[in-house]
Amino acid sequence: MNAGFDAEAVRRKKTNPMKQTIPVTQAQPATAPLKDIQHYMRPGTLQLAALPPLSLYVHLPWCLKKCPYCDFNSHEFRAGGGAGALPEQRYIDALMADLEASLPLIWGRTVHSIFIGGGTPSLFSPQAIDRLLSDIRARLWLEPECEITLEANPSSVEAAKFAALASAGVNRVSLGVQALDDAALRFLGRLHGVDEALAALDVAQRIAAYTGTPVIAATMTDQLNRRLNPYGNYFVTDWTQQHANFFRAVQMEKRVMFIILTLIVAVAAFNIVSTLVMAVTDKRADIAIMRTFGASPASIMKIFIIQGAFIGVIGTVLGAIFGILIALNIETIIPFIEHLFNVQFLAKDVYYISDLPSDLVWSDVITIVAVSFILSLLATIYPSYKASRINPAEALRYE
Repeated sequence: MNAGFDAEAVRRKKTNPMKQTIPVTQAQPATAPLKDIQHYMRPGTLQLAALPPLSLYVHLPWCLKKCPYCDFNSHEFRAGGGAGALPEQRYIDALMADLEASLPLIWGRTVHSIFIGGGTPSLFSPQAIDRLLSDIRARLWLEPECEITLEANPSSVEAAKFAALASAGVNRVSLGVQALDDAALRFLGRLHGVDEALAALDVAQRIAAYTGTPVIAATMTDQLNRRLNPYGNYFVTDWTQQHANFFRAVQMEKRVMFIILTLIVAVAAFNIVSTLVMAVTDKRADIAIMRTFGASPASIMKIFIIQGAFIGVIGTVLGAIFGILIALNIETIIPFIEHLFNVQFLAKDVYYISDLPSDLVWSDVITIVAVSFILSLLATIYPSYKASRINPAEALRYE
């Protein structure tokens, strides 16, 4: 097992231990990686198709208690400790001044994530966080799906703020649980217990799952108020209450759009009326002959009702299919039209959104289809009645 053993080299080492010759062989780099490095490191101007996005970190340094393991820039704050309230507005003013000093370095770049850390940022009031995010939006362009994360302690006091923070624009919460063992939490100097941490996590998950839908936001608010009532006098308001004027305007717009859509369907229904009236006028002789063969007025009326209903069903089904396909693919259709005609419907420098979202609500689809069918069915009544009242003698008089 002496493969590779060089006795002469050992003898030279013993005779001259201070001088050793170690052969060095130059490594032969792989050809392809070397070419890639030379390509990317070549001199010239770097050209990007678009400026890379930014991630913004905001530091709020106050916390209720300095944890023994924490090495961040954080400072204890206790309400009623003689230091007064948190200097929220002055601190936000200082943050905005610092941000504005850096704006010339980042013009044209969007922000795709914001992380508000500390300290315990959730000590700030939801109103202060709302102002902070509003000031950031006024100075930077946030992507429509921007992730906005805020660190919070898993205590009932701060869990009561989760709904208001969501209304302010926070869509992610980083809970500092650290451990799910009460003894370990006491050793770490944490102020919460396991039960309180799990309760706060449950509240955060419920808010994340349900506050995005205005229909059940009020129900969720009532549930949170009842759940947090044992911990003290807390009151939770949902985002629909805080932006009541906006939601009233949205509801008014939805009602007006429904009326407009109903009128459009009514115009289409009048087309059915005119089509059937023309058919009745054109078929007067045929109707009279059927009457002479024993057809009753009711049977004549049924024939034209069925004909009009068939036209209405075909139009409603085709309209519903095309409408659903457009609604499901609107985010692809709009960019295609913009690219085809070199236009931009929603300019990023003017509007807060850069694309047209679409949310297909099946209950609305069913309502519109039902209203369309009912209107088309009602449109058949008058022409069918006129057909049933044709007098065979008068209709065949000049035939």
